[in-house]
Amino acid sequence: MSVLRTLSTGAPPSFQAGSDGSIYGVNGIDRPFVRDPKNGMRNWGIDAPPAAPTTALGAATGPTGTYIYKVTWENQNADIYGMYSAASTPLVVTNDKITVTRPSITVPVVDPQVTHWVVWRNTDGQATTFYRVASVAIGTATYTDDASDETVSAAEVLVEHFPLDGMFRYLKEFKGLIFAYGSRIESTGTVTVANGSANVQGNGTQFSPEHVNQKMYFTGDATTYTIASWAAASGAAAITISPVKSGGVTGVPYSIVAERPSDMTAQRSDDESFEAAARWPVFAGDGDFPSGMDIVGNTLCLYKQRHVYGYEFGDDPLPSGSAVLYPILTNRGLVNEWCSVKVGATAYNLDRVGVYAFDGAGAAEPVDLAIRRLFRPDYGIPSEDRINWAYTDTWRSTYDPVMHAAKWAVTTGSDAYPKTLLCFDLERQQWTVDRDPAGVRSFALEADSAGIFRAWSMDGLAAPAAPRAMGAVRQLDGTTGGTVAGNATGSGATTLTDGAAAFTTAGAGLKGFTVVAMTAPPQIRVIASNTGTVLTISEAWTSNPAVGTAYVVGAVESRWRYAWTVLEPSARAQADALILYFEPTSAAITFFFRIFKDFEANPILTWETRSESDGVTLPVSAKTDGWIKVLANEAGGRVMVRGPFNAIRAFSVEIMQLDGNKPVIVTGYDFEGEPHKRSPRAD
Repeated sequence: MSVLRTLSTGAPPSFQAGSDGSIYGVNGIDRPFVRDPKNGMRNWGIDAPPAAPTTALGAATGPTGTYIYKVTWENQNADIYGMYSAASTPLVVTNDKITVTRPSITVPVVDPQVTHWVVWRNTDGQATTFYRVASVAIGTATYTDDASDETVSAAEVLVEHFPLDGMFRYLKEFKGLIFAYGSRIESTGTVTVANGSANVQGNGTQFSPEHVNQKMYFTGDATTYTIASWAAASGAAAITISPVKSGGVTGVPYSIVAERPSDMTAQRSDDESFEAAARWPVFAGDGDFPSGMDIVGNTLCLYKQRHVYGYEFGDDPLPSGSAVLYPILTNRGLVNEWCSVKVGATAYNLDRVGVYAFDGAGAAEPVDLAIRRLFRPDYGIPSEDRINWAYTDTWRSTYDPVMHAAKWAVTTGSDAYPKTLLCFDLERQQWTVDRDPAGVRSFALEADSAGIFRAWSMDGLAAPAAPRAMGAVRQLDGTTGGTVAGNATGSGATTLTDGAAAFTTAGAGLKGFTVVAMTAPPQIRVIASNTGTVLTISEAWTSNPAVGTAYVVGAVESRWRYAWTVLEPSARAQADALILYFEPTSAAITFFFRIFKDFEANPILTWETRSESDGVTLPVSAKTDGWIKVLANEAGGRVMVRGPFNAIRAFSVEIMQLDGNKPVIVTGYDFEGEPHKRSPRAD
C-alpha cells in the first residue's frame, strides 16, 4: 500500500464520487483533493498564476488592434485548467505578431499536476471576453501569437475556475452537482492554560496567524474567548485570548471556529469549476457552525449543531436559476456527519439534545426518551455512564440490517474514543445500551460468509484494526463485570437467587437493568437492587421461576419481522409445515418465533400444544400469543412445525430473542413443499 496524501490529524475527510469515477475529498483544513482514474491523487482545482503575463511586439504579419492577455495553468491529463491570472498591460499592434511570456516559475511548479499554461486573449474593441489562443508546455516560457480576431473569436471562452478552498468539510452529490459545505474549525492537539491567564500553550496544535480574531472554546467551559495574538513559541505555537481564562486547564481539547460565515458552493459533476455566483452563505447570523450535509427525502439538508437548513432548486442554479435556501429546524441539528443513520426515507439523527427521526421536510420526532437520562448531567446518572461531549468528533453510527437497528458509538465517562453503543431497535422502537471494551473506530456494511449483510465495527484498540460483526452484539445495558446469565437456585415473589453467581455490586450494582427469567412465557423485570447472589425486582413475578430456570441479566427483548411472502397458487396446497433455519449453536440458547398468515394483524393461535421435541416446544401460551419456543442447541440449525397452513396465500415470520448476550442468527425459512428458501428481510 502506498501513501496517497498526508492530511491533518483530527480532521477526517468527507468523500464524494464524481460522474467520471473520480473521488473528491475535503476535510475543512487541508487543500481539497481528488483521485481520478487516470492521474491518481492530485489537488482539486488549480490556483491562479502568481502574476500577469508580459507582452512584446514581434515580427510582422499578425493581428491589428489593442490586445490584453491572461494565462491559466492547465492539467492536460485531466483536461482541466485553473483560475486566470491578472490581465496584462494593453498592447497596441498593427499587423504584428505578439510575444507572450508567462509569469516566472520554478519548473516543476508548486502544483505538480500542471502540465501546460494556456494563453487567453481578447478581441479588438472589447476587454471583457477572453478566448483560448494556445496551450503551451509548462517548460516553455514564451508563445508567439499571430492569430486573427476571426480565428480567436471562434475558440473557447475563458470562465472563472475558482479552486475550492480548505474551509469546506462536507461533500454531497445532488441533482448532478457536487455541493461543498463548511466553515473552518480547528481542533488539532490539546491546550494548557493557567487560571487567570491569557496565554494558551498548544501541544500538537496547528495555530497560525489567521486564527487571530477568531472564536475559541475550551472543553467544559461555556465562555466564548477571542484570540488576540499569535506567536511562534519554542516547540509549540502559542496564542493569547480575551478575556483571561477562568479556571486553569491542562491538556484539554478545544475548538477554534472561524468568524467567516458558513458557505455552500457547487460544481458540475463533469468538471472542476467553481463559479463566483455559485456560492451561498448559509444563515451566517445564527451563531452556529456546520456539522454535516445529506439528502433526506428530496431535500439537500445542511446540518449545523443546532439548526437544519434545506436547499432545493428546479433548474440549474449555476450561475442562476430557481433555487431556495431555507430553515427547516431551528432547535435540532447534528453532532457530526457520521451520527446520522438513514433507513429508507427517514434519518435518525443524534444531536446535543438526543436522537430524533427526521423526514427532511420539517417533521422531527424525538425517539430517545428511554436513554435521554444519559445526556443530562442532573438525572442522577453516575458520571462514568453519562455522555462525554469532549470527543464528539470520534462518534460514529451505522444501520445494522440483521438486528434492524440504528447504532451510535459514543464516548461516556472518561473515554477518549467511543466504547458505548446506543442501539435503537427500529421495529419495536426500543433502546439498549452496550459496552464495547475494544472501542469503535469506524463502521461498515458488508456481507458475511453466509452472504448476509451485517454491520461491522473496526476496533479502536487493534493495530491493525480488526473487523467484528455487530449483528450478534450483546445487549447488556452498561456493565460487563460479574455474572450475566445462569440458572436459578431459588426464587421468591420479588427475588431470584443463584447461589453460584457473582453479580456486580459496584456503585448502584445492577439497579435499573433488566432480568429475563426463561419461563413459559418468559418474564422480564427491572432489578431494584442486588447482592452478589440475589436479585430483587421492582415488580413481582407472575409465577415464581422454578429451580433450574435459566435467566439473563441485561438482556432486552429484541424482535424483528420478515416481509410478507406471497406463495404461488401451485404451492399453496403443498404448504403444510414451516422450516426455520438458523446458525447452529452448542450453547443452551432459547429464542421464540410466531407466524402470521394472509396479511392478518394477529398471529396464528390454533396450535396443538406439545412438550419439547427436537428443540421445539408448543407451550399452552402459544394459544394466546402465538410464540413457539426453540432450544437452539437441541435443534441443530433447523426446526419444523406443522400447522394450519393449507391454502395459505401469504405468510410472515416474527422472531423474538430474549438472551441478548447470545442471540441466535436466523438465516431463513421455507415451507415444506415450497422450493424457495427465504432470506431475512425486515418488514
